[in-house]
Amino acid sequence: MKKIAFYEPWFFLLFGVFHLHRIWGIFDRKSYASFWIGVLESRNAFYYGLMAVLVLCCLLGIISFFKNLHRNYWWRWIYIVGGCYLLFDLFAIYTGLRFWNELLLWMFDTDSPYWNMIWFMFILLGGFVFCLGIQLLIKYQSEKSGQAENMKSIYRSGQSKKTVLQLYDRQMEDLKVPYADLFVNTSFGKTHIIECGNLTRKPILVFHGGNATTAYNLKYCGFLQNDFHIYAVDTIGHPGKSAEVSLSPRNQDYGKWAVEVIKGLGFHEMACFGSSFGAGIKV
Repeated sequence: MKKIAFYEPWFFLLFGVFHLHRIWGIFDRKSYASFWIGVLESRNAFYYGLMAVLVLCCLLGIISFFKNLHRNYWWRWIYIVGGCYLLFDLFAIYTGLRFWNELLLWMFDTDSPYWNMIWFMFILLGGFVFCLGIQLLIKYQSEKSGQAENMKSIYRSGQSKKTVLQLYDRQMEDLKVPYADLFVNTSFGKTHIIECGNLTRKPILVFHGGNATTAYNLKYCGFLQNDFHIYAVDTIGHPGKSAEVSLSPRNQDYGKWAVEVIKGLGFHEMACFGSSFGAGIKV
């Protein structure tokens, strides 16, 4: 599941402000050029502090890209393209690469007819990155609010939860079939599964109906016991022993969760069976 890390909006806001400060150079070329050339030549504490912050931001961005390699947002490619460019830029400045220093002196030539064009490009880039940071910050706060909502218990009280789980265990005992409790970690939360049936036969993943339980569902799926190796899953966010994380039925979250459960059980694909809401997940 795609998630925005807490630092990512601030990453773009920081670089947005850094590029937007170049508006200064549009209104006062000489003081802007004098300040930055002075920083580059003096190599004082500000110079090394700025270099360190920029390097750390670039490395953090690149690490974030590869950490989320299979579930990246499009904007994380900026970490690769922009990060690698900036790291080379900082390396070239620090080591004093001749052609790069000449390029910088050309960029800071206050008499250049290209001055406004060069710095307007950086300002536009800064505006785009800053707006992207604002958008990500809003989206992150929305995700955070949704996660907080999901953290609420699906039960009205601790006692009601205890009562439901006691009923769950009694229903499993009443089935009088051997079974094993399994747990699979997914990006949506821990998922509980009952393994039972004929362990030598074809595996099947069984989903119960909405707000029902696996224990109750297995009572009516007895016809599967002899012919299938059953993995009966407690749907996440429903009564049972899985995480109490409510997923939206309006998107693909339940399907993604089911895929992660199948992979967590060690299968690439498997037959599925479900009734009512469980049939909807299967589809």
